[in-house]
Amino acid sequence: MGEIVLTLLKENNGLEIKINKDTLKTDQIKVTKDNILPSFLEEIKLSDRELILETPFAFIVERSIKEILGGISIYNINPLLSKKATPITGKAELEEDGENLAIVLKNIIEDQAKARKFSNIVKDILPFVENIDIEKFADKSLLFKLKEEYSKKDYIPASILSDGTISTIALIIALYFEDKKIAIIEEPERNIHPHLISKLVDMFIDASKKKQILITTHNPELIKYIDLDDLFLVHRDQEGFSKISKPVEKEEVRVFLENDMGIDDLYIQNLLEV
Repeated sequence: MGEIVLTLLKENNGLEIKINKDTLKTDQIKVTKDNILPSFLEEIKLSDRELILETPFAFIVERSIKEILGGISIYNINPLLSKKATPITGKAELEEDGENLAIVLKNIIEDQAKARKFSNIVKDILPFVENIDIEKFADKSLLFKLKEEYSKKDYIPASILSDGTISTIALIIALYFEDKKIAIIEEPERNIHPHLISKLVDMFIDASKKKQILITTHNPELIKYIDLDDLFLVHRDQEGFSKISKPVEKEEVRVFLENDMGIDDLYIQNLLEV
């Protein structure tokens, strides 16, 4: 097909992109710079003392990649860390592993509107939860505690709550109370009772109205409830490279599904890569 040479120039404190298509067979394919590079590059302004050569990718990072990455939250919740007391000086945003869960809960509880919303969501997923509160210790650390309907008077400290309860509370916060527009969650179903998986997926669908949510899983029970159009398979090819595909787009998979085989069954039998 030939080659295309892209030249990036600094002109009038901006960027100019030129394409040399001398070796390209233009009768086979028509290429313009808009087909290759996003239009926002033309809007980038550089200072008089700034050289493209000094920071060859800065024009992309500053306006595109940096902004995108800044809007992503990644979570791999570790309930063992969330159960521990947290220094009051910790981050206000939920940490990747959830270790500062008590601080985030404190901020939610102190905001009346957020507290009401949080309570409603928790009761929908964990109906036995009556209330959540924060305990402050002499060393200025925080530990959250929970009151169940089975015990009207006594609170249960986070240190002895189930991993599933801790994980569910952390997921609710990640989905509904964090501002970043993209949330990536590693195996969110871990530690959660199978009968709650469908509610968990419903929560993902509801929260996805306001942010993009990407989850990873090896659990067929979770896959069973995911819309096929939202399901991507990551696997290795014969050379060991990772590949991403949509199972629903494969004719063989559609045939299996039409013959009453569930997507979870196909996954268990390793038939999604056919």
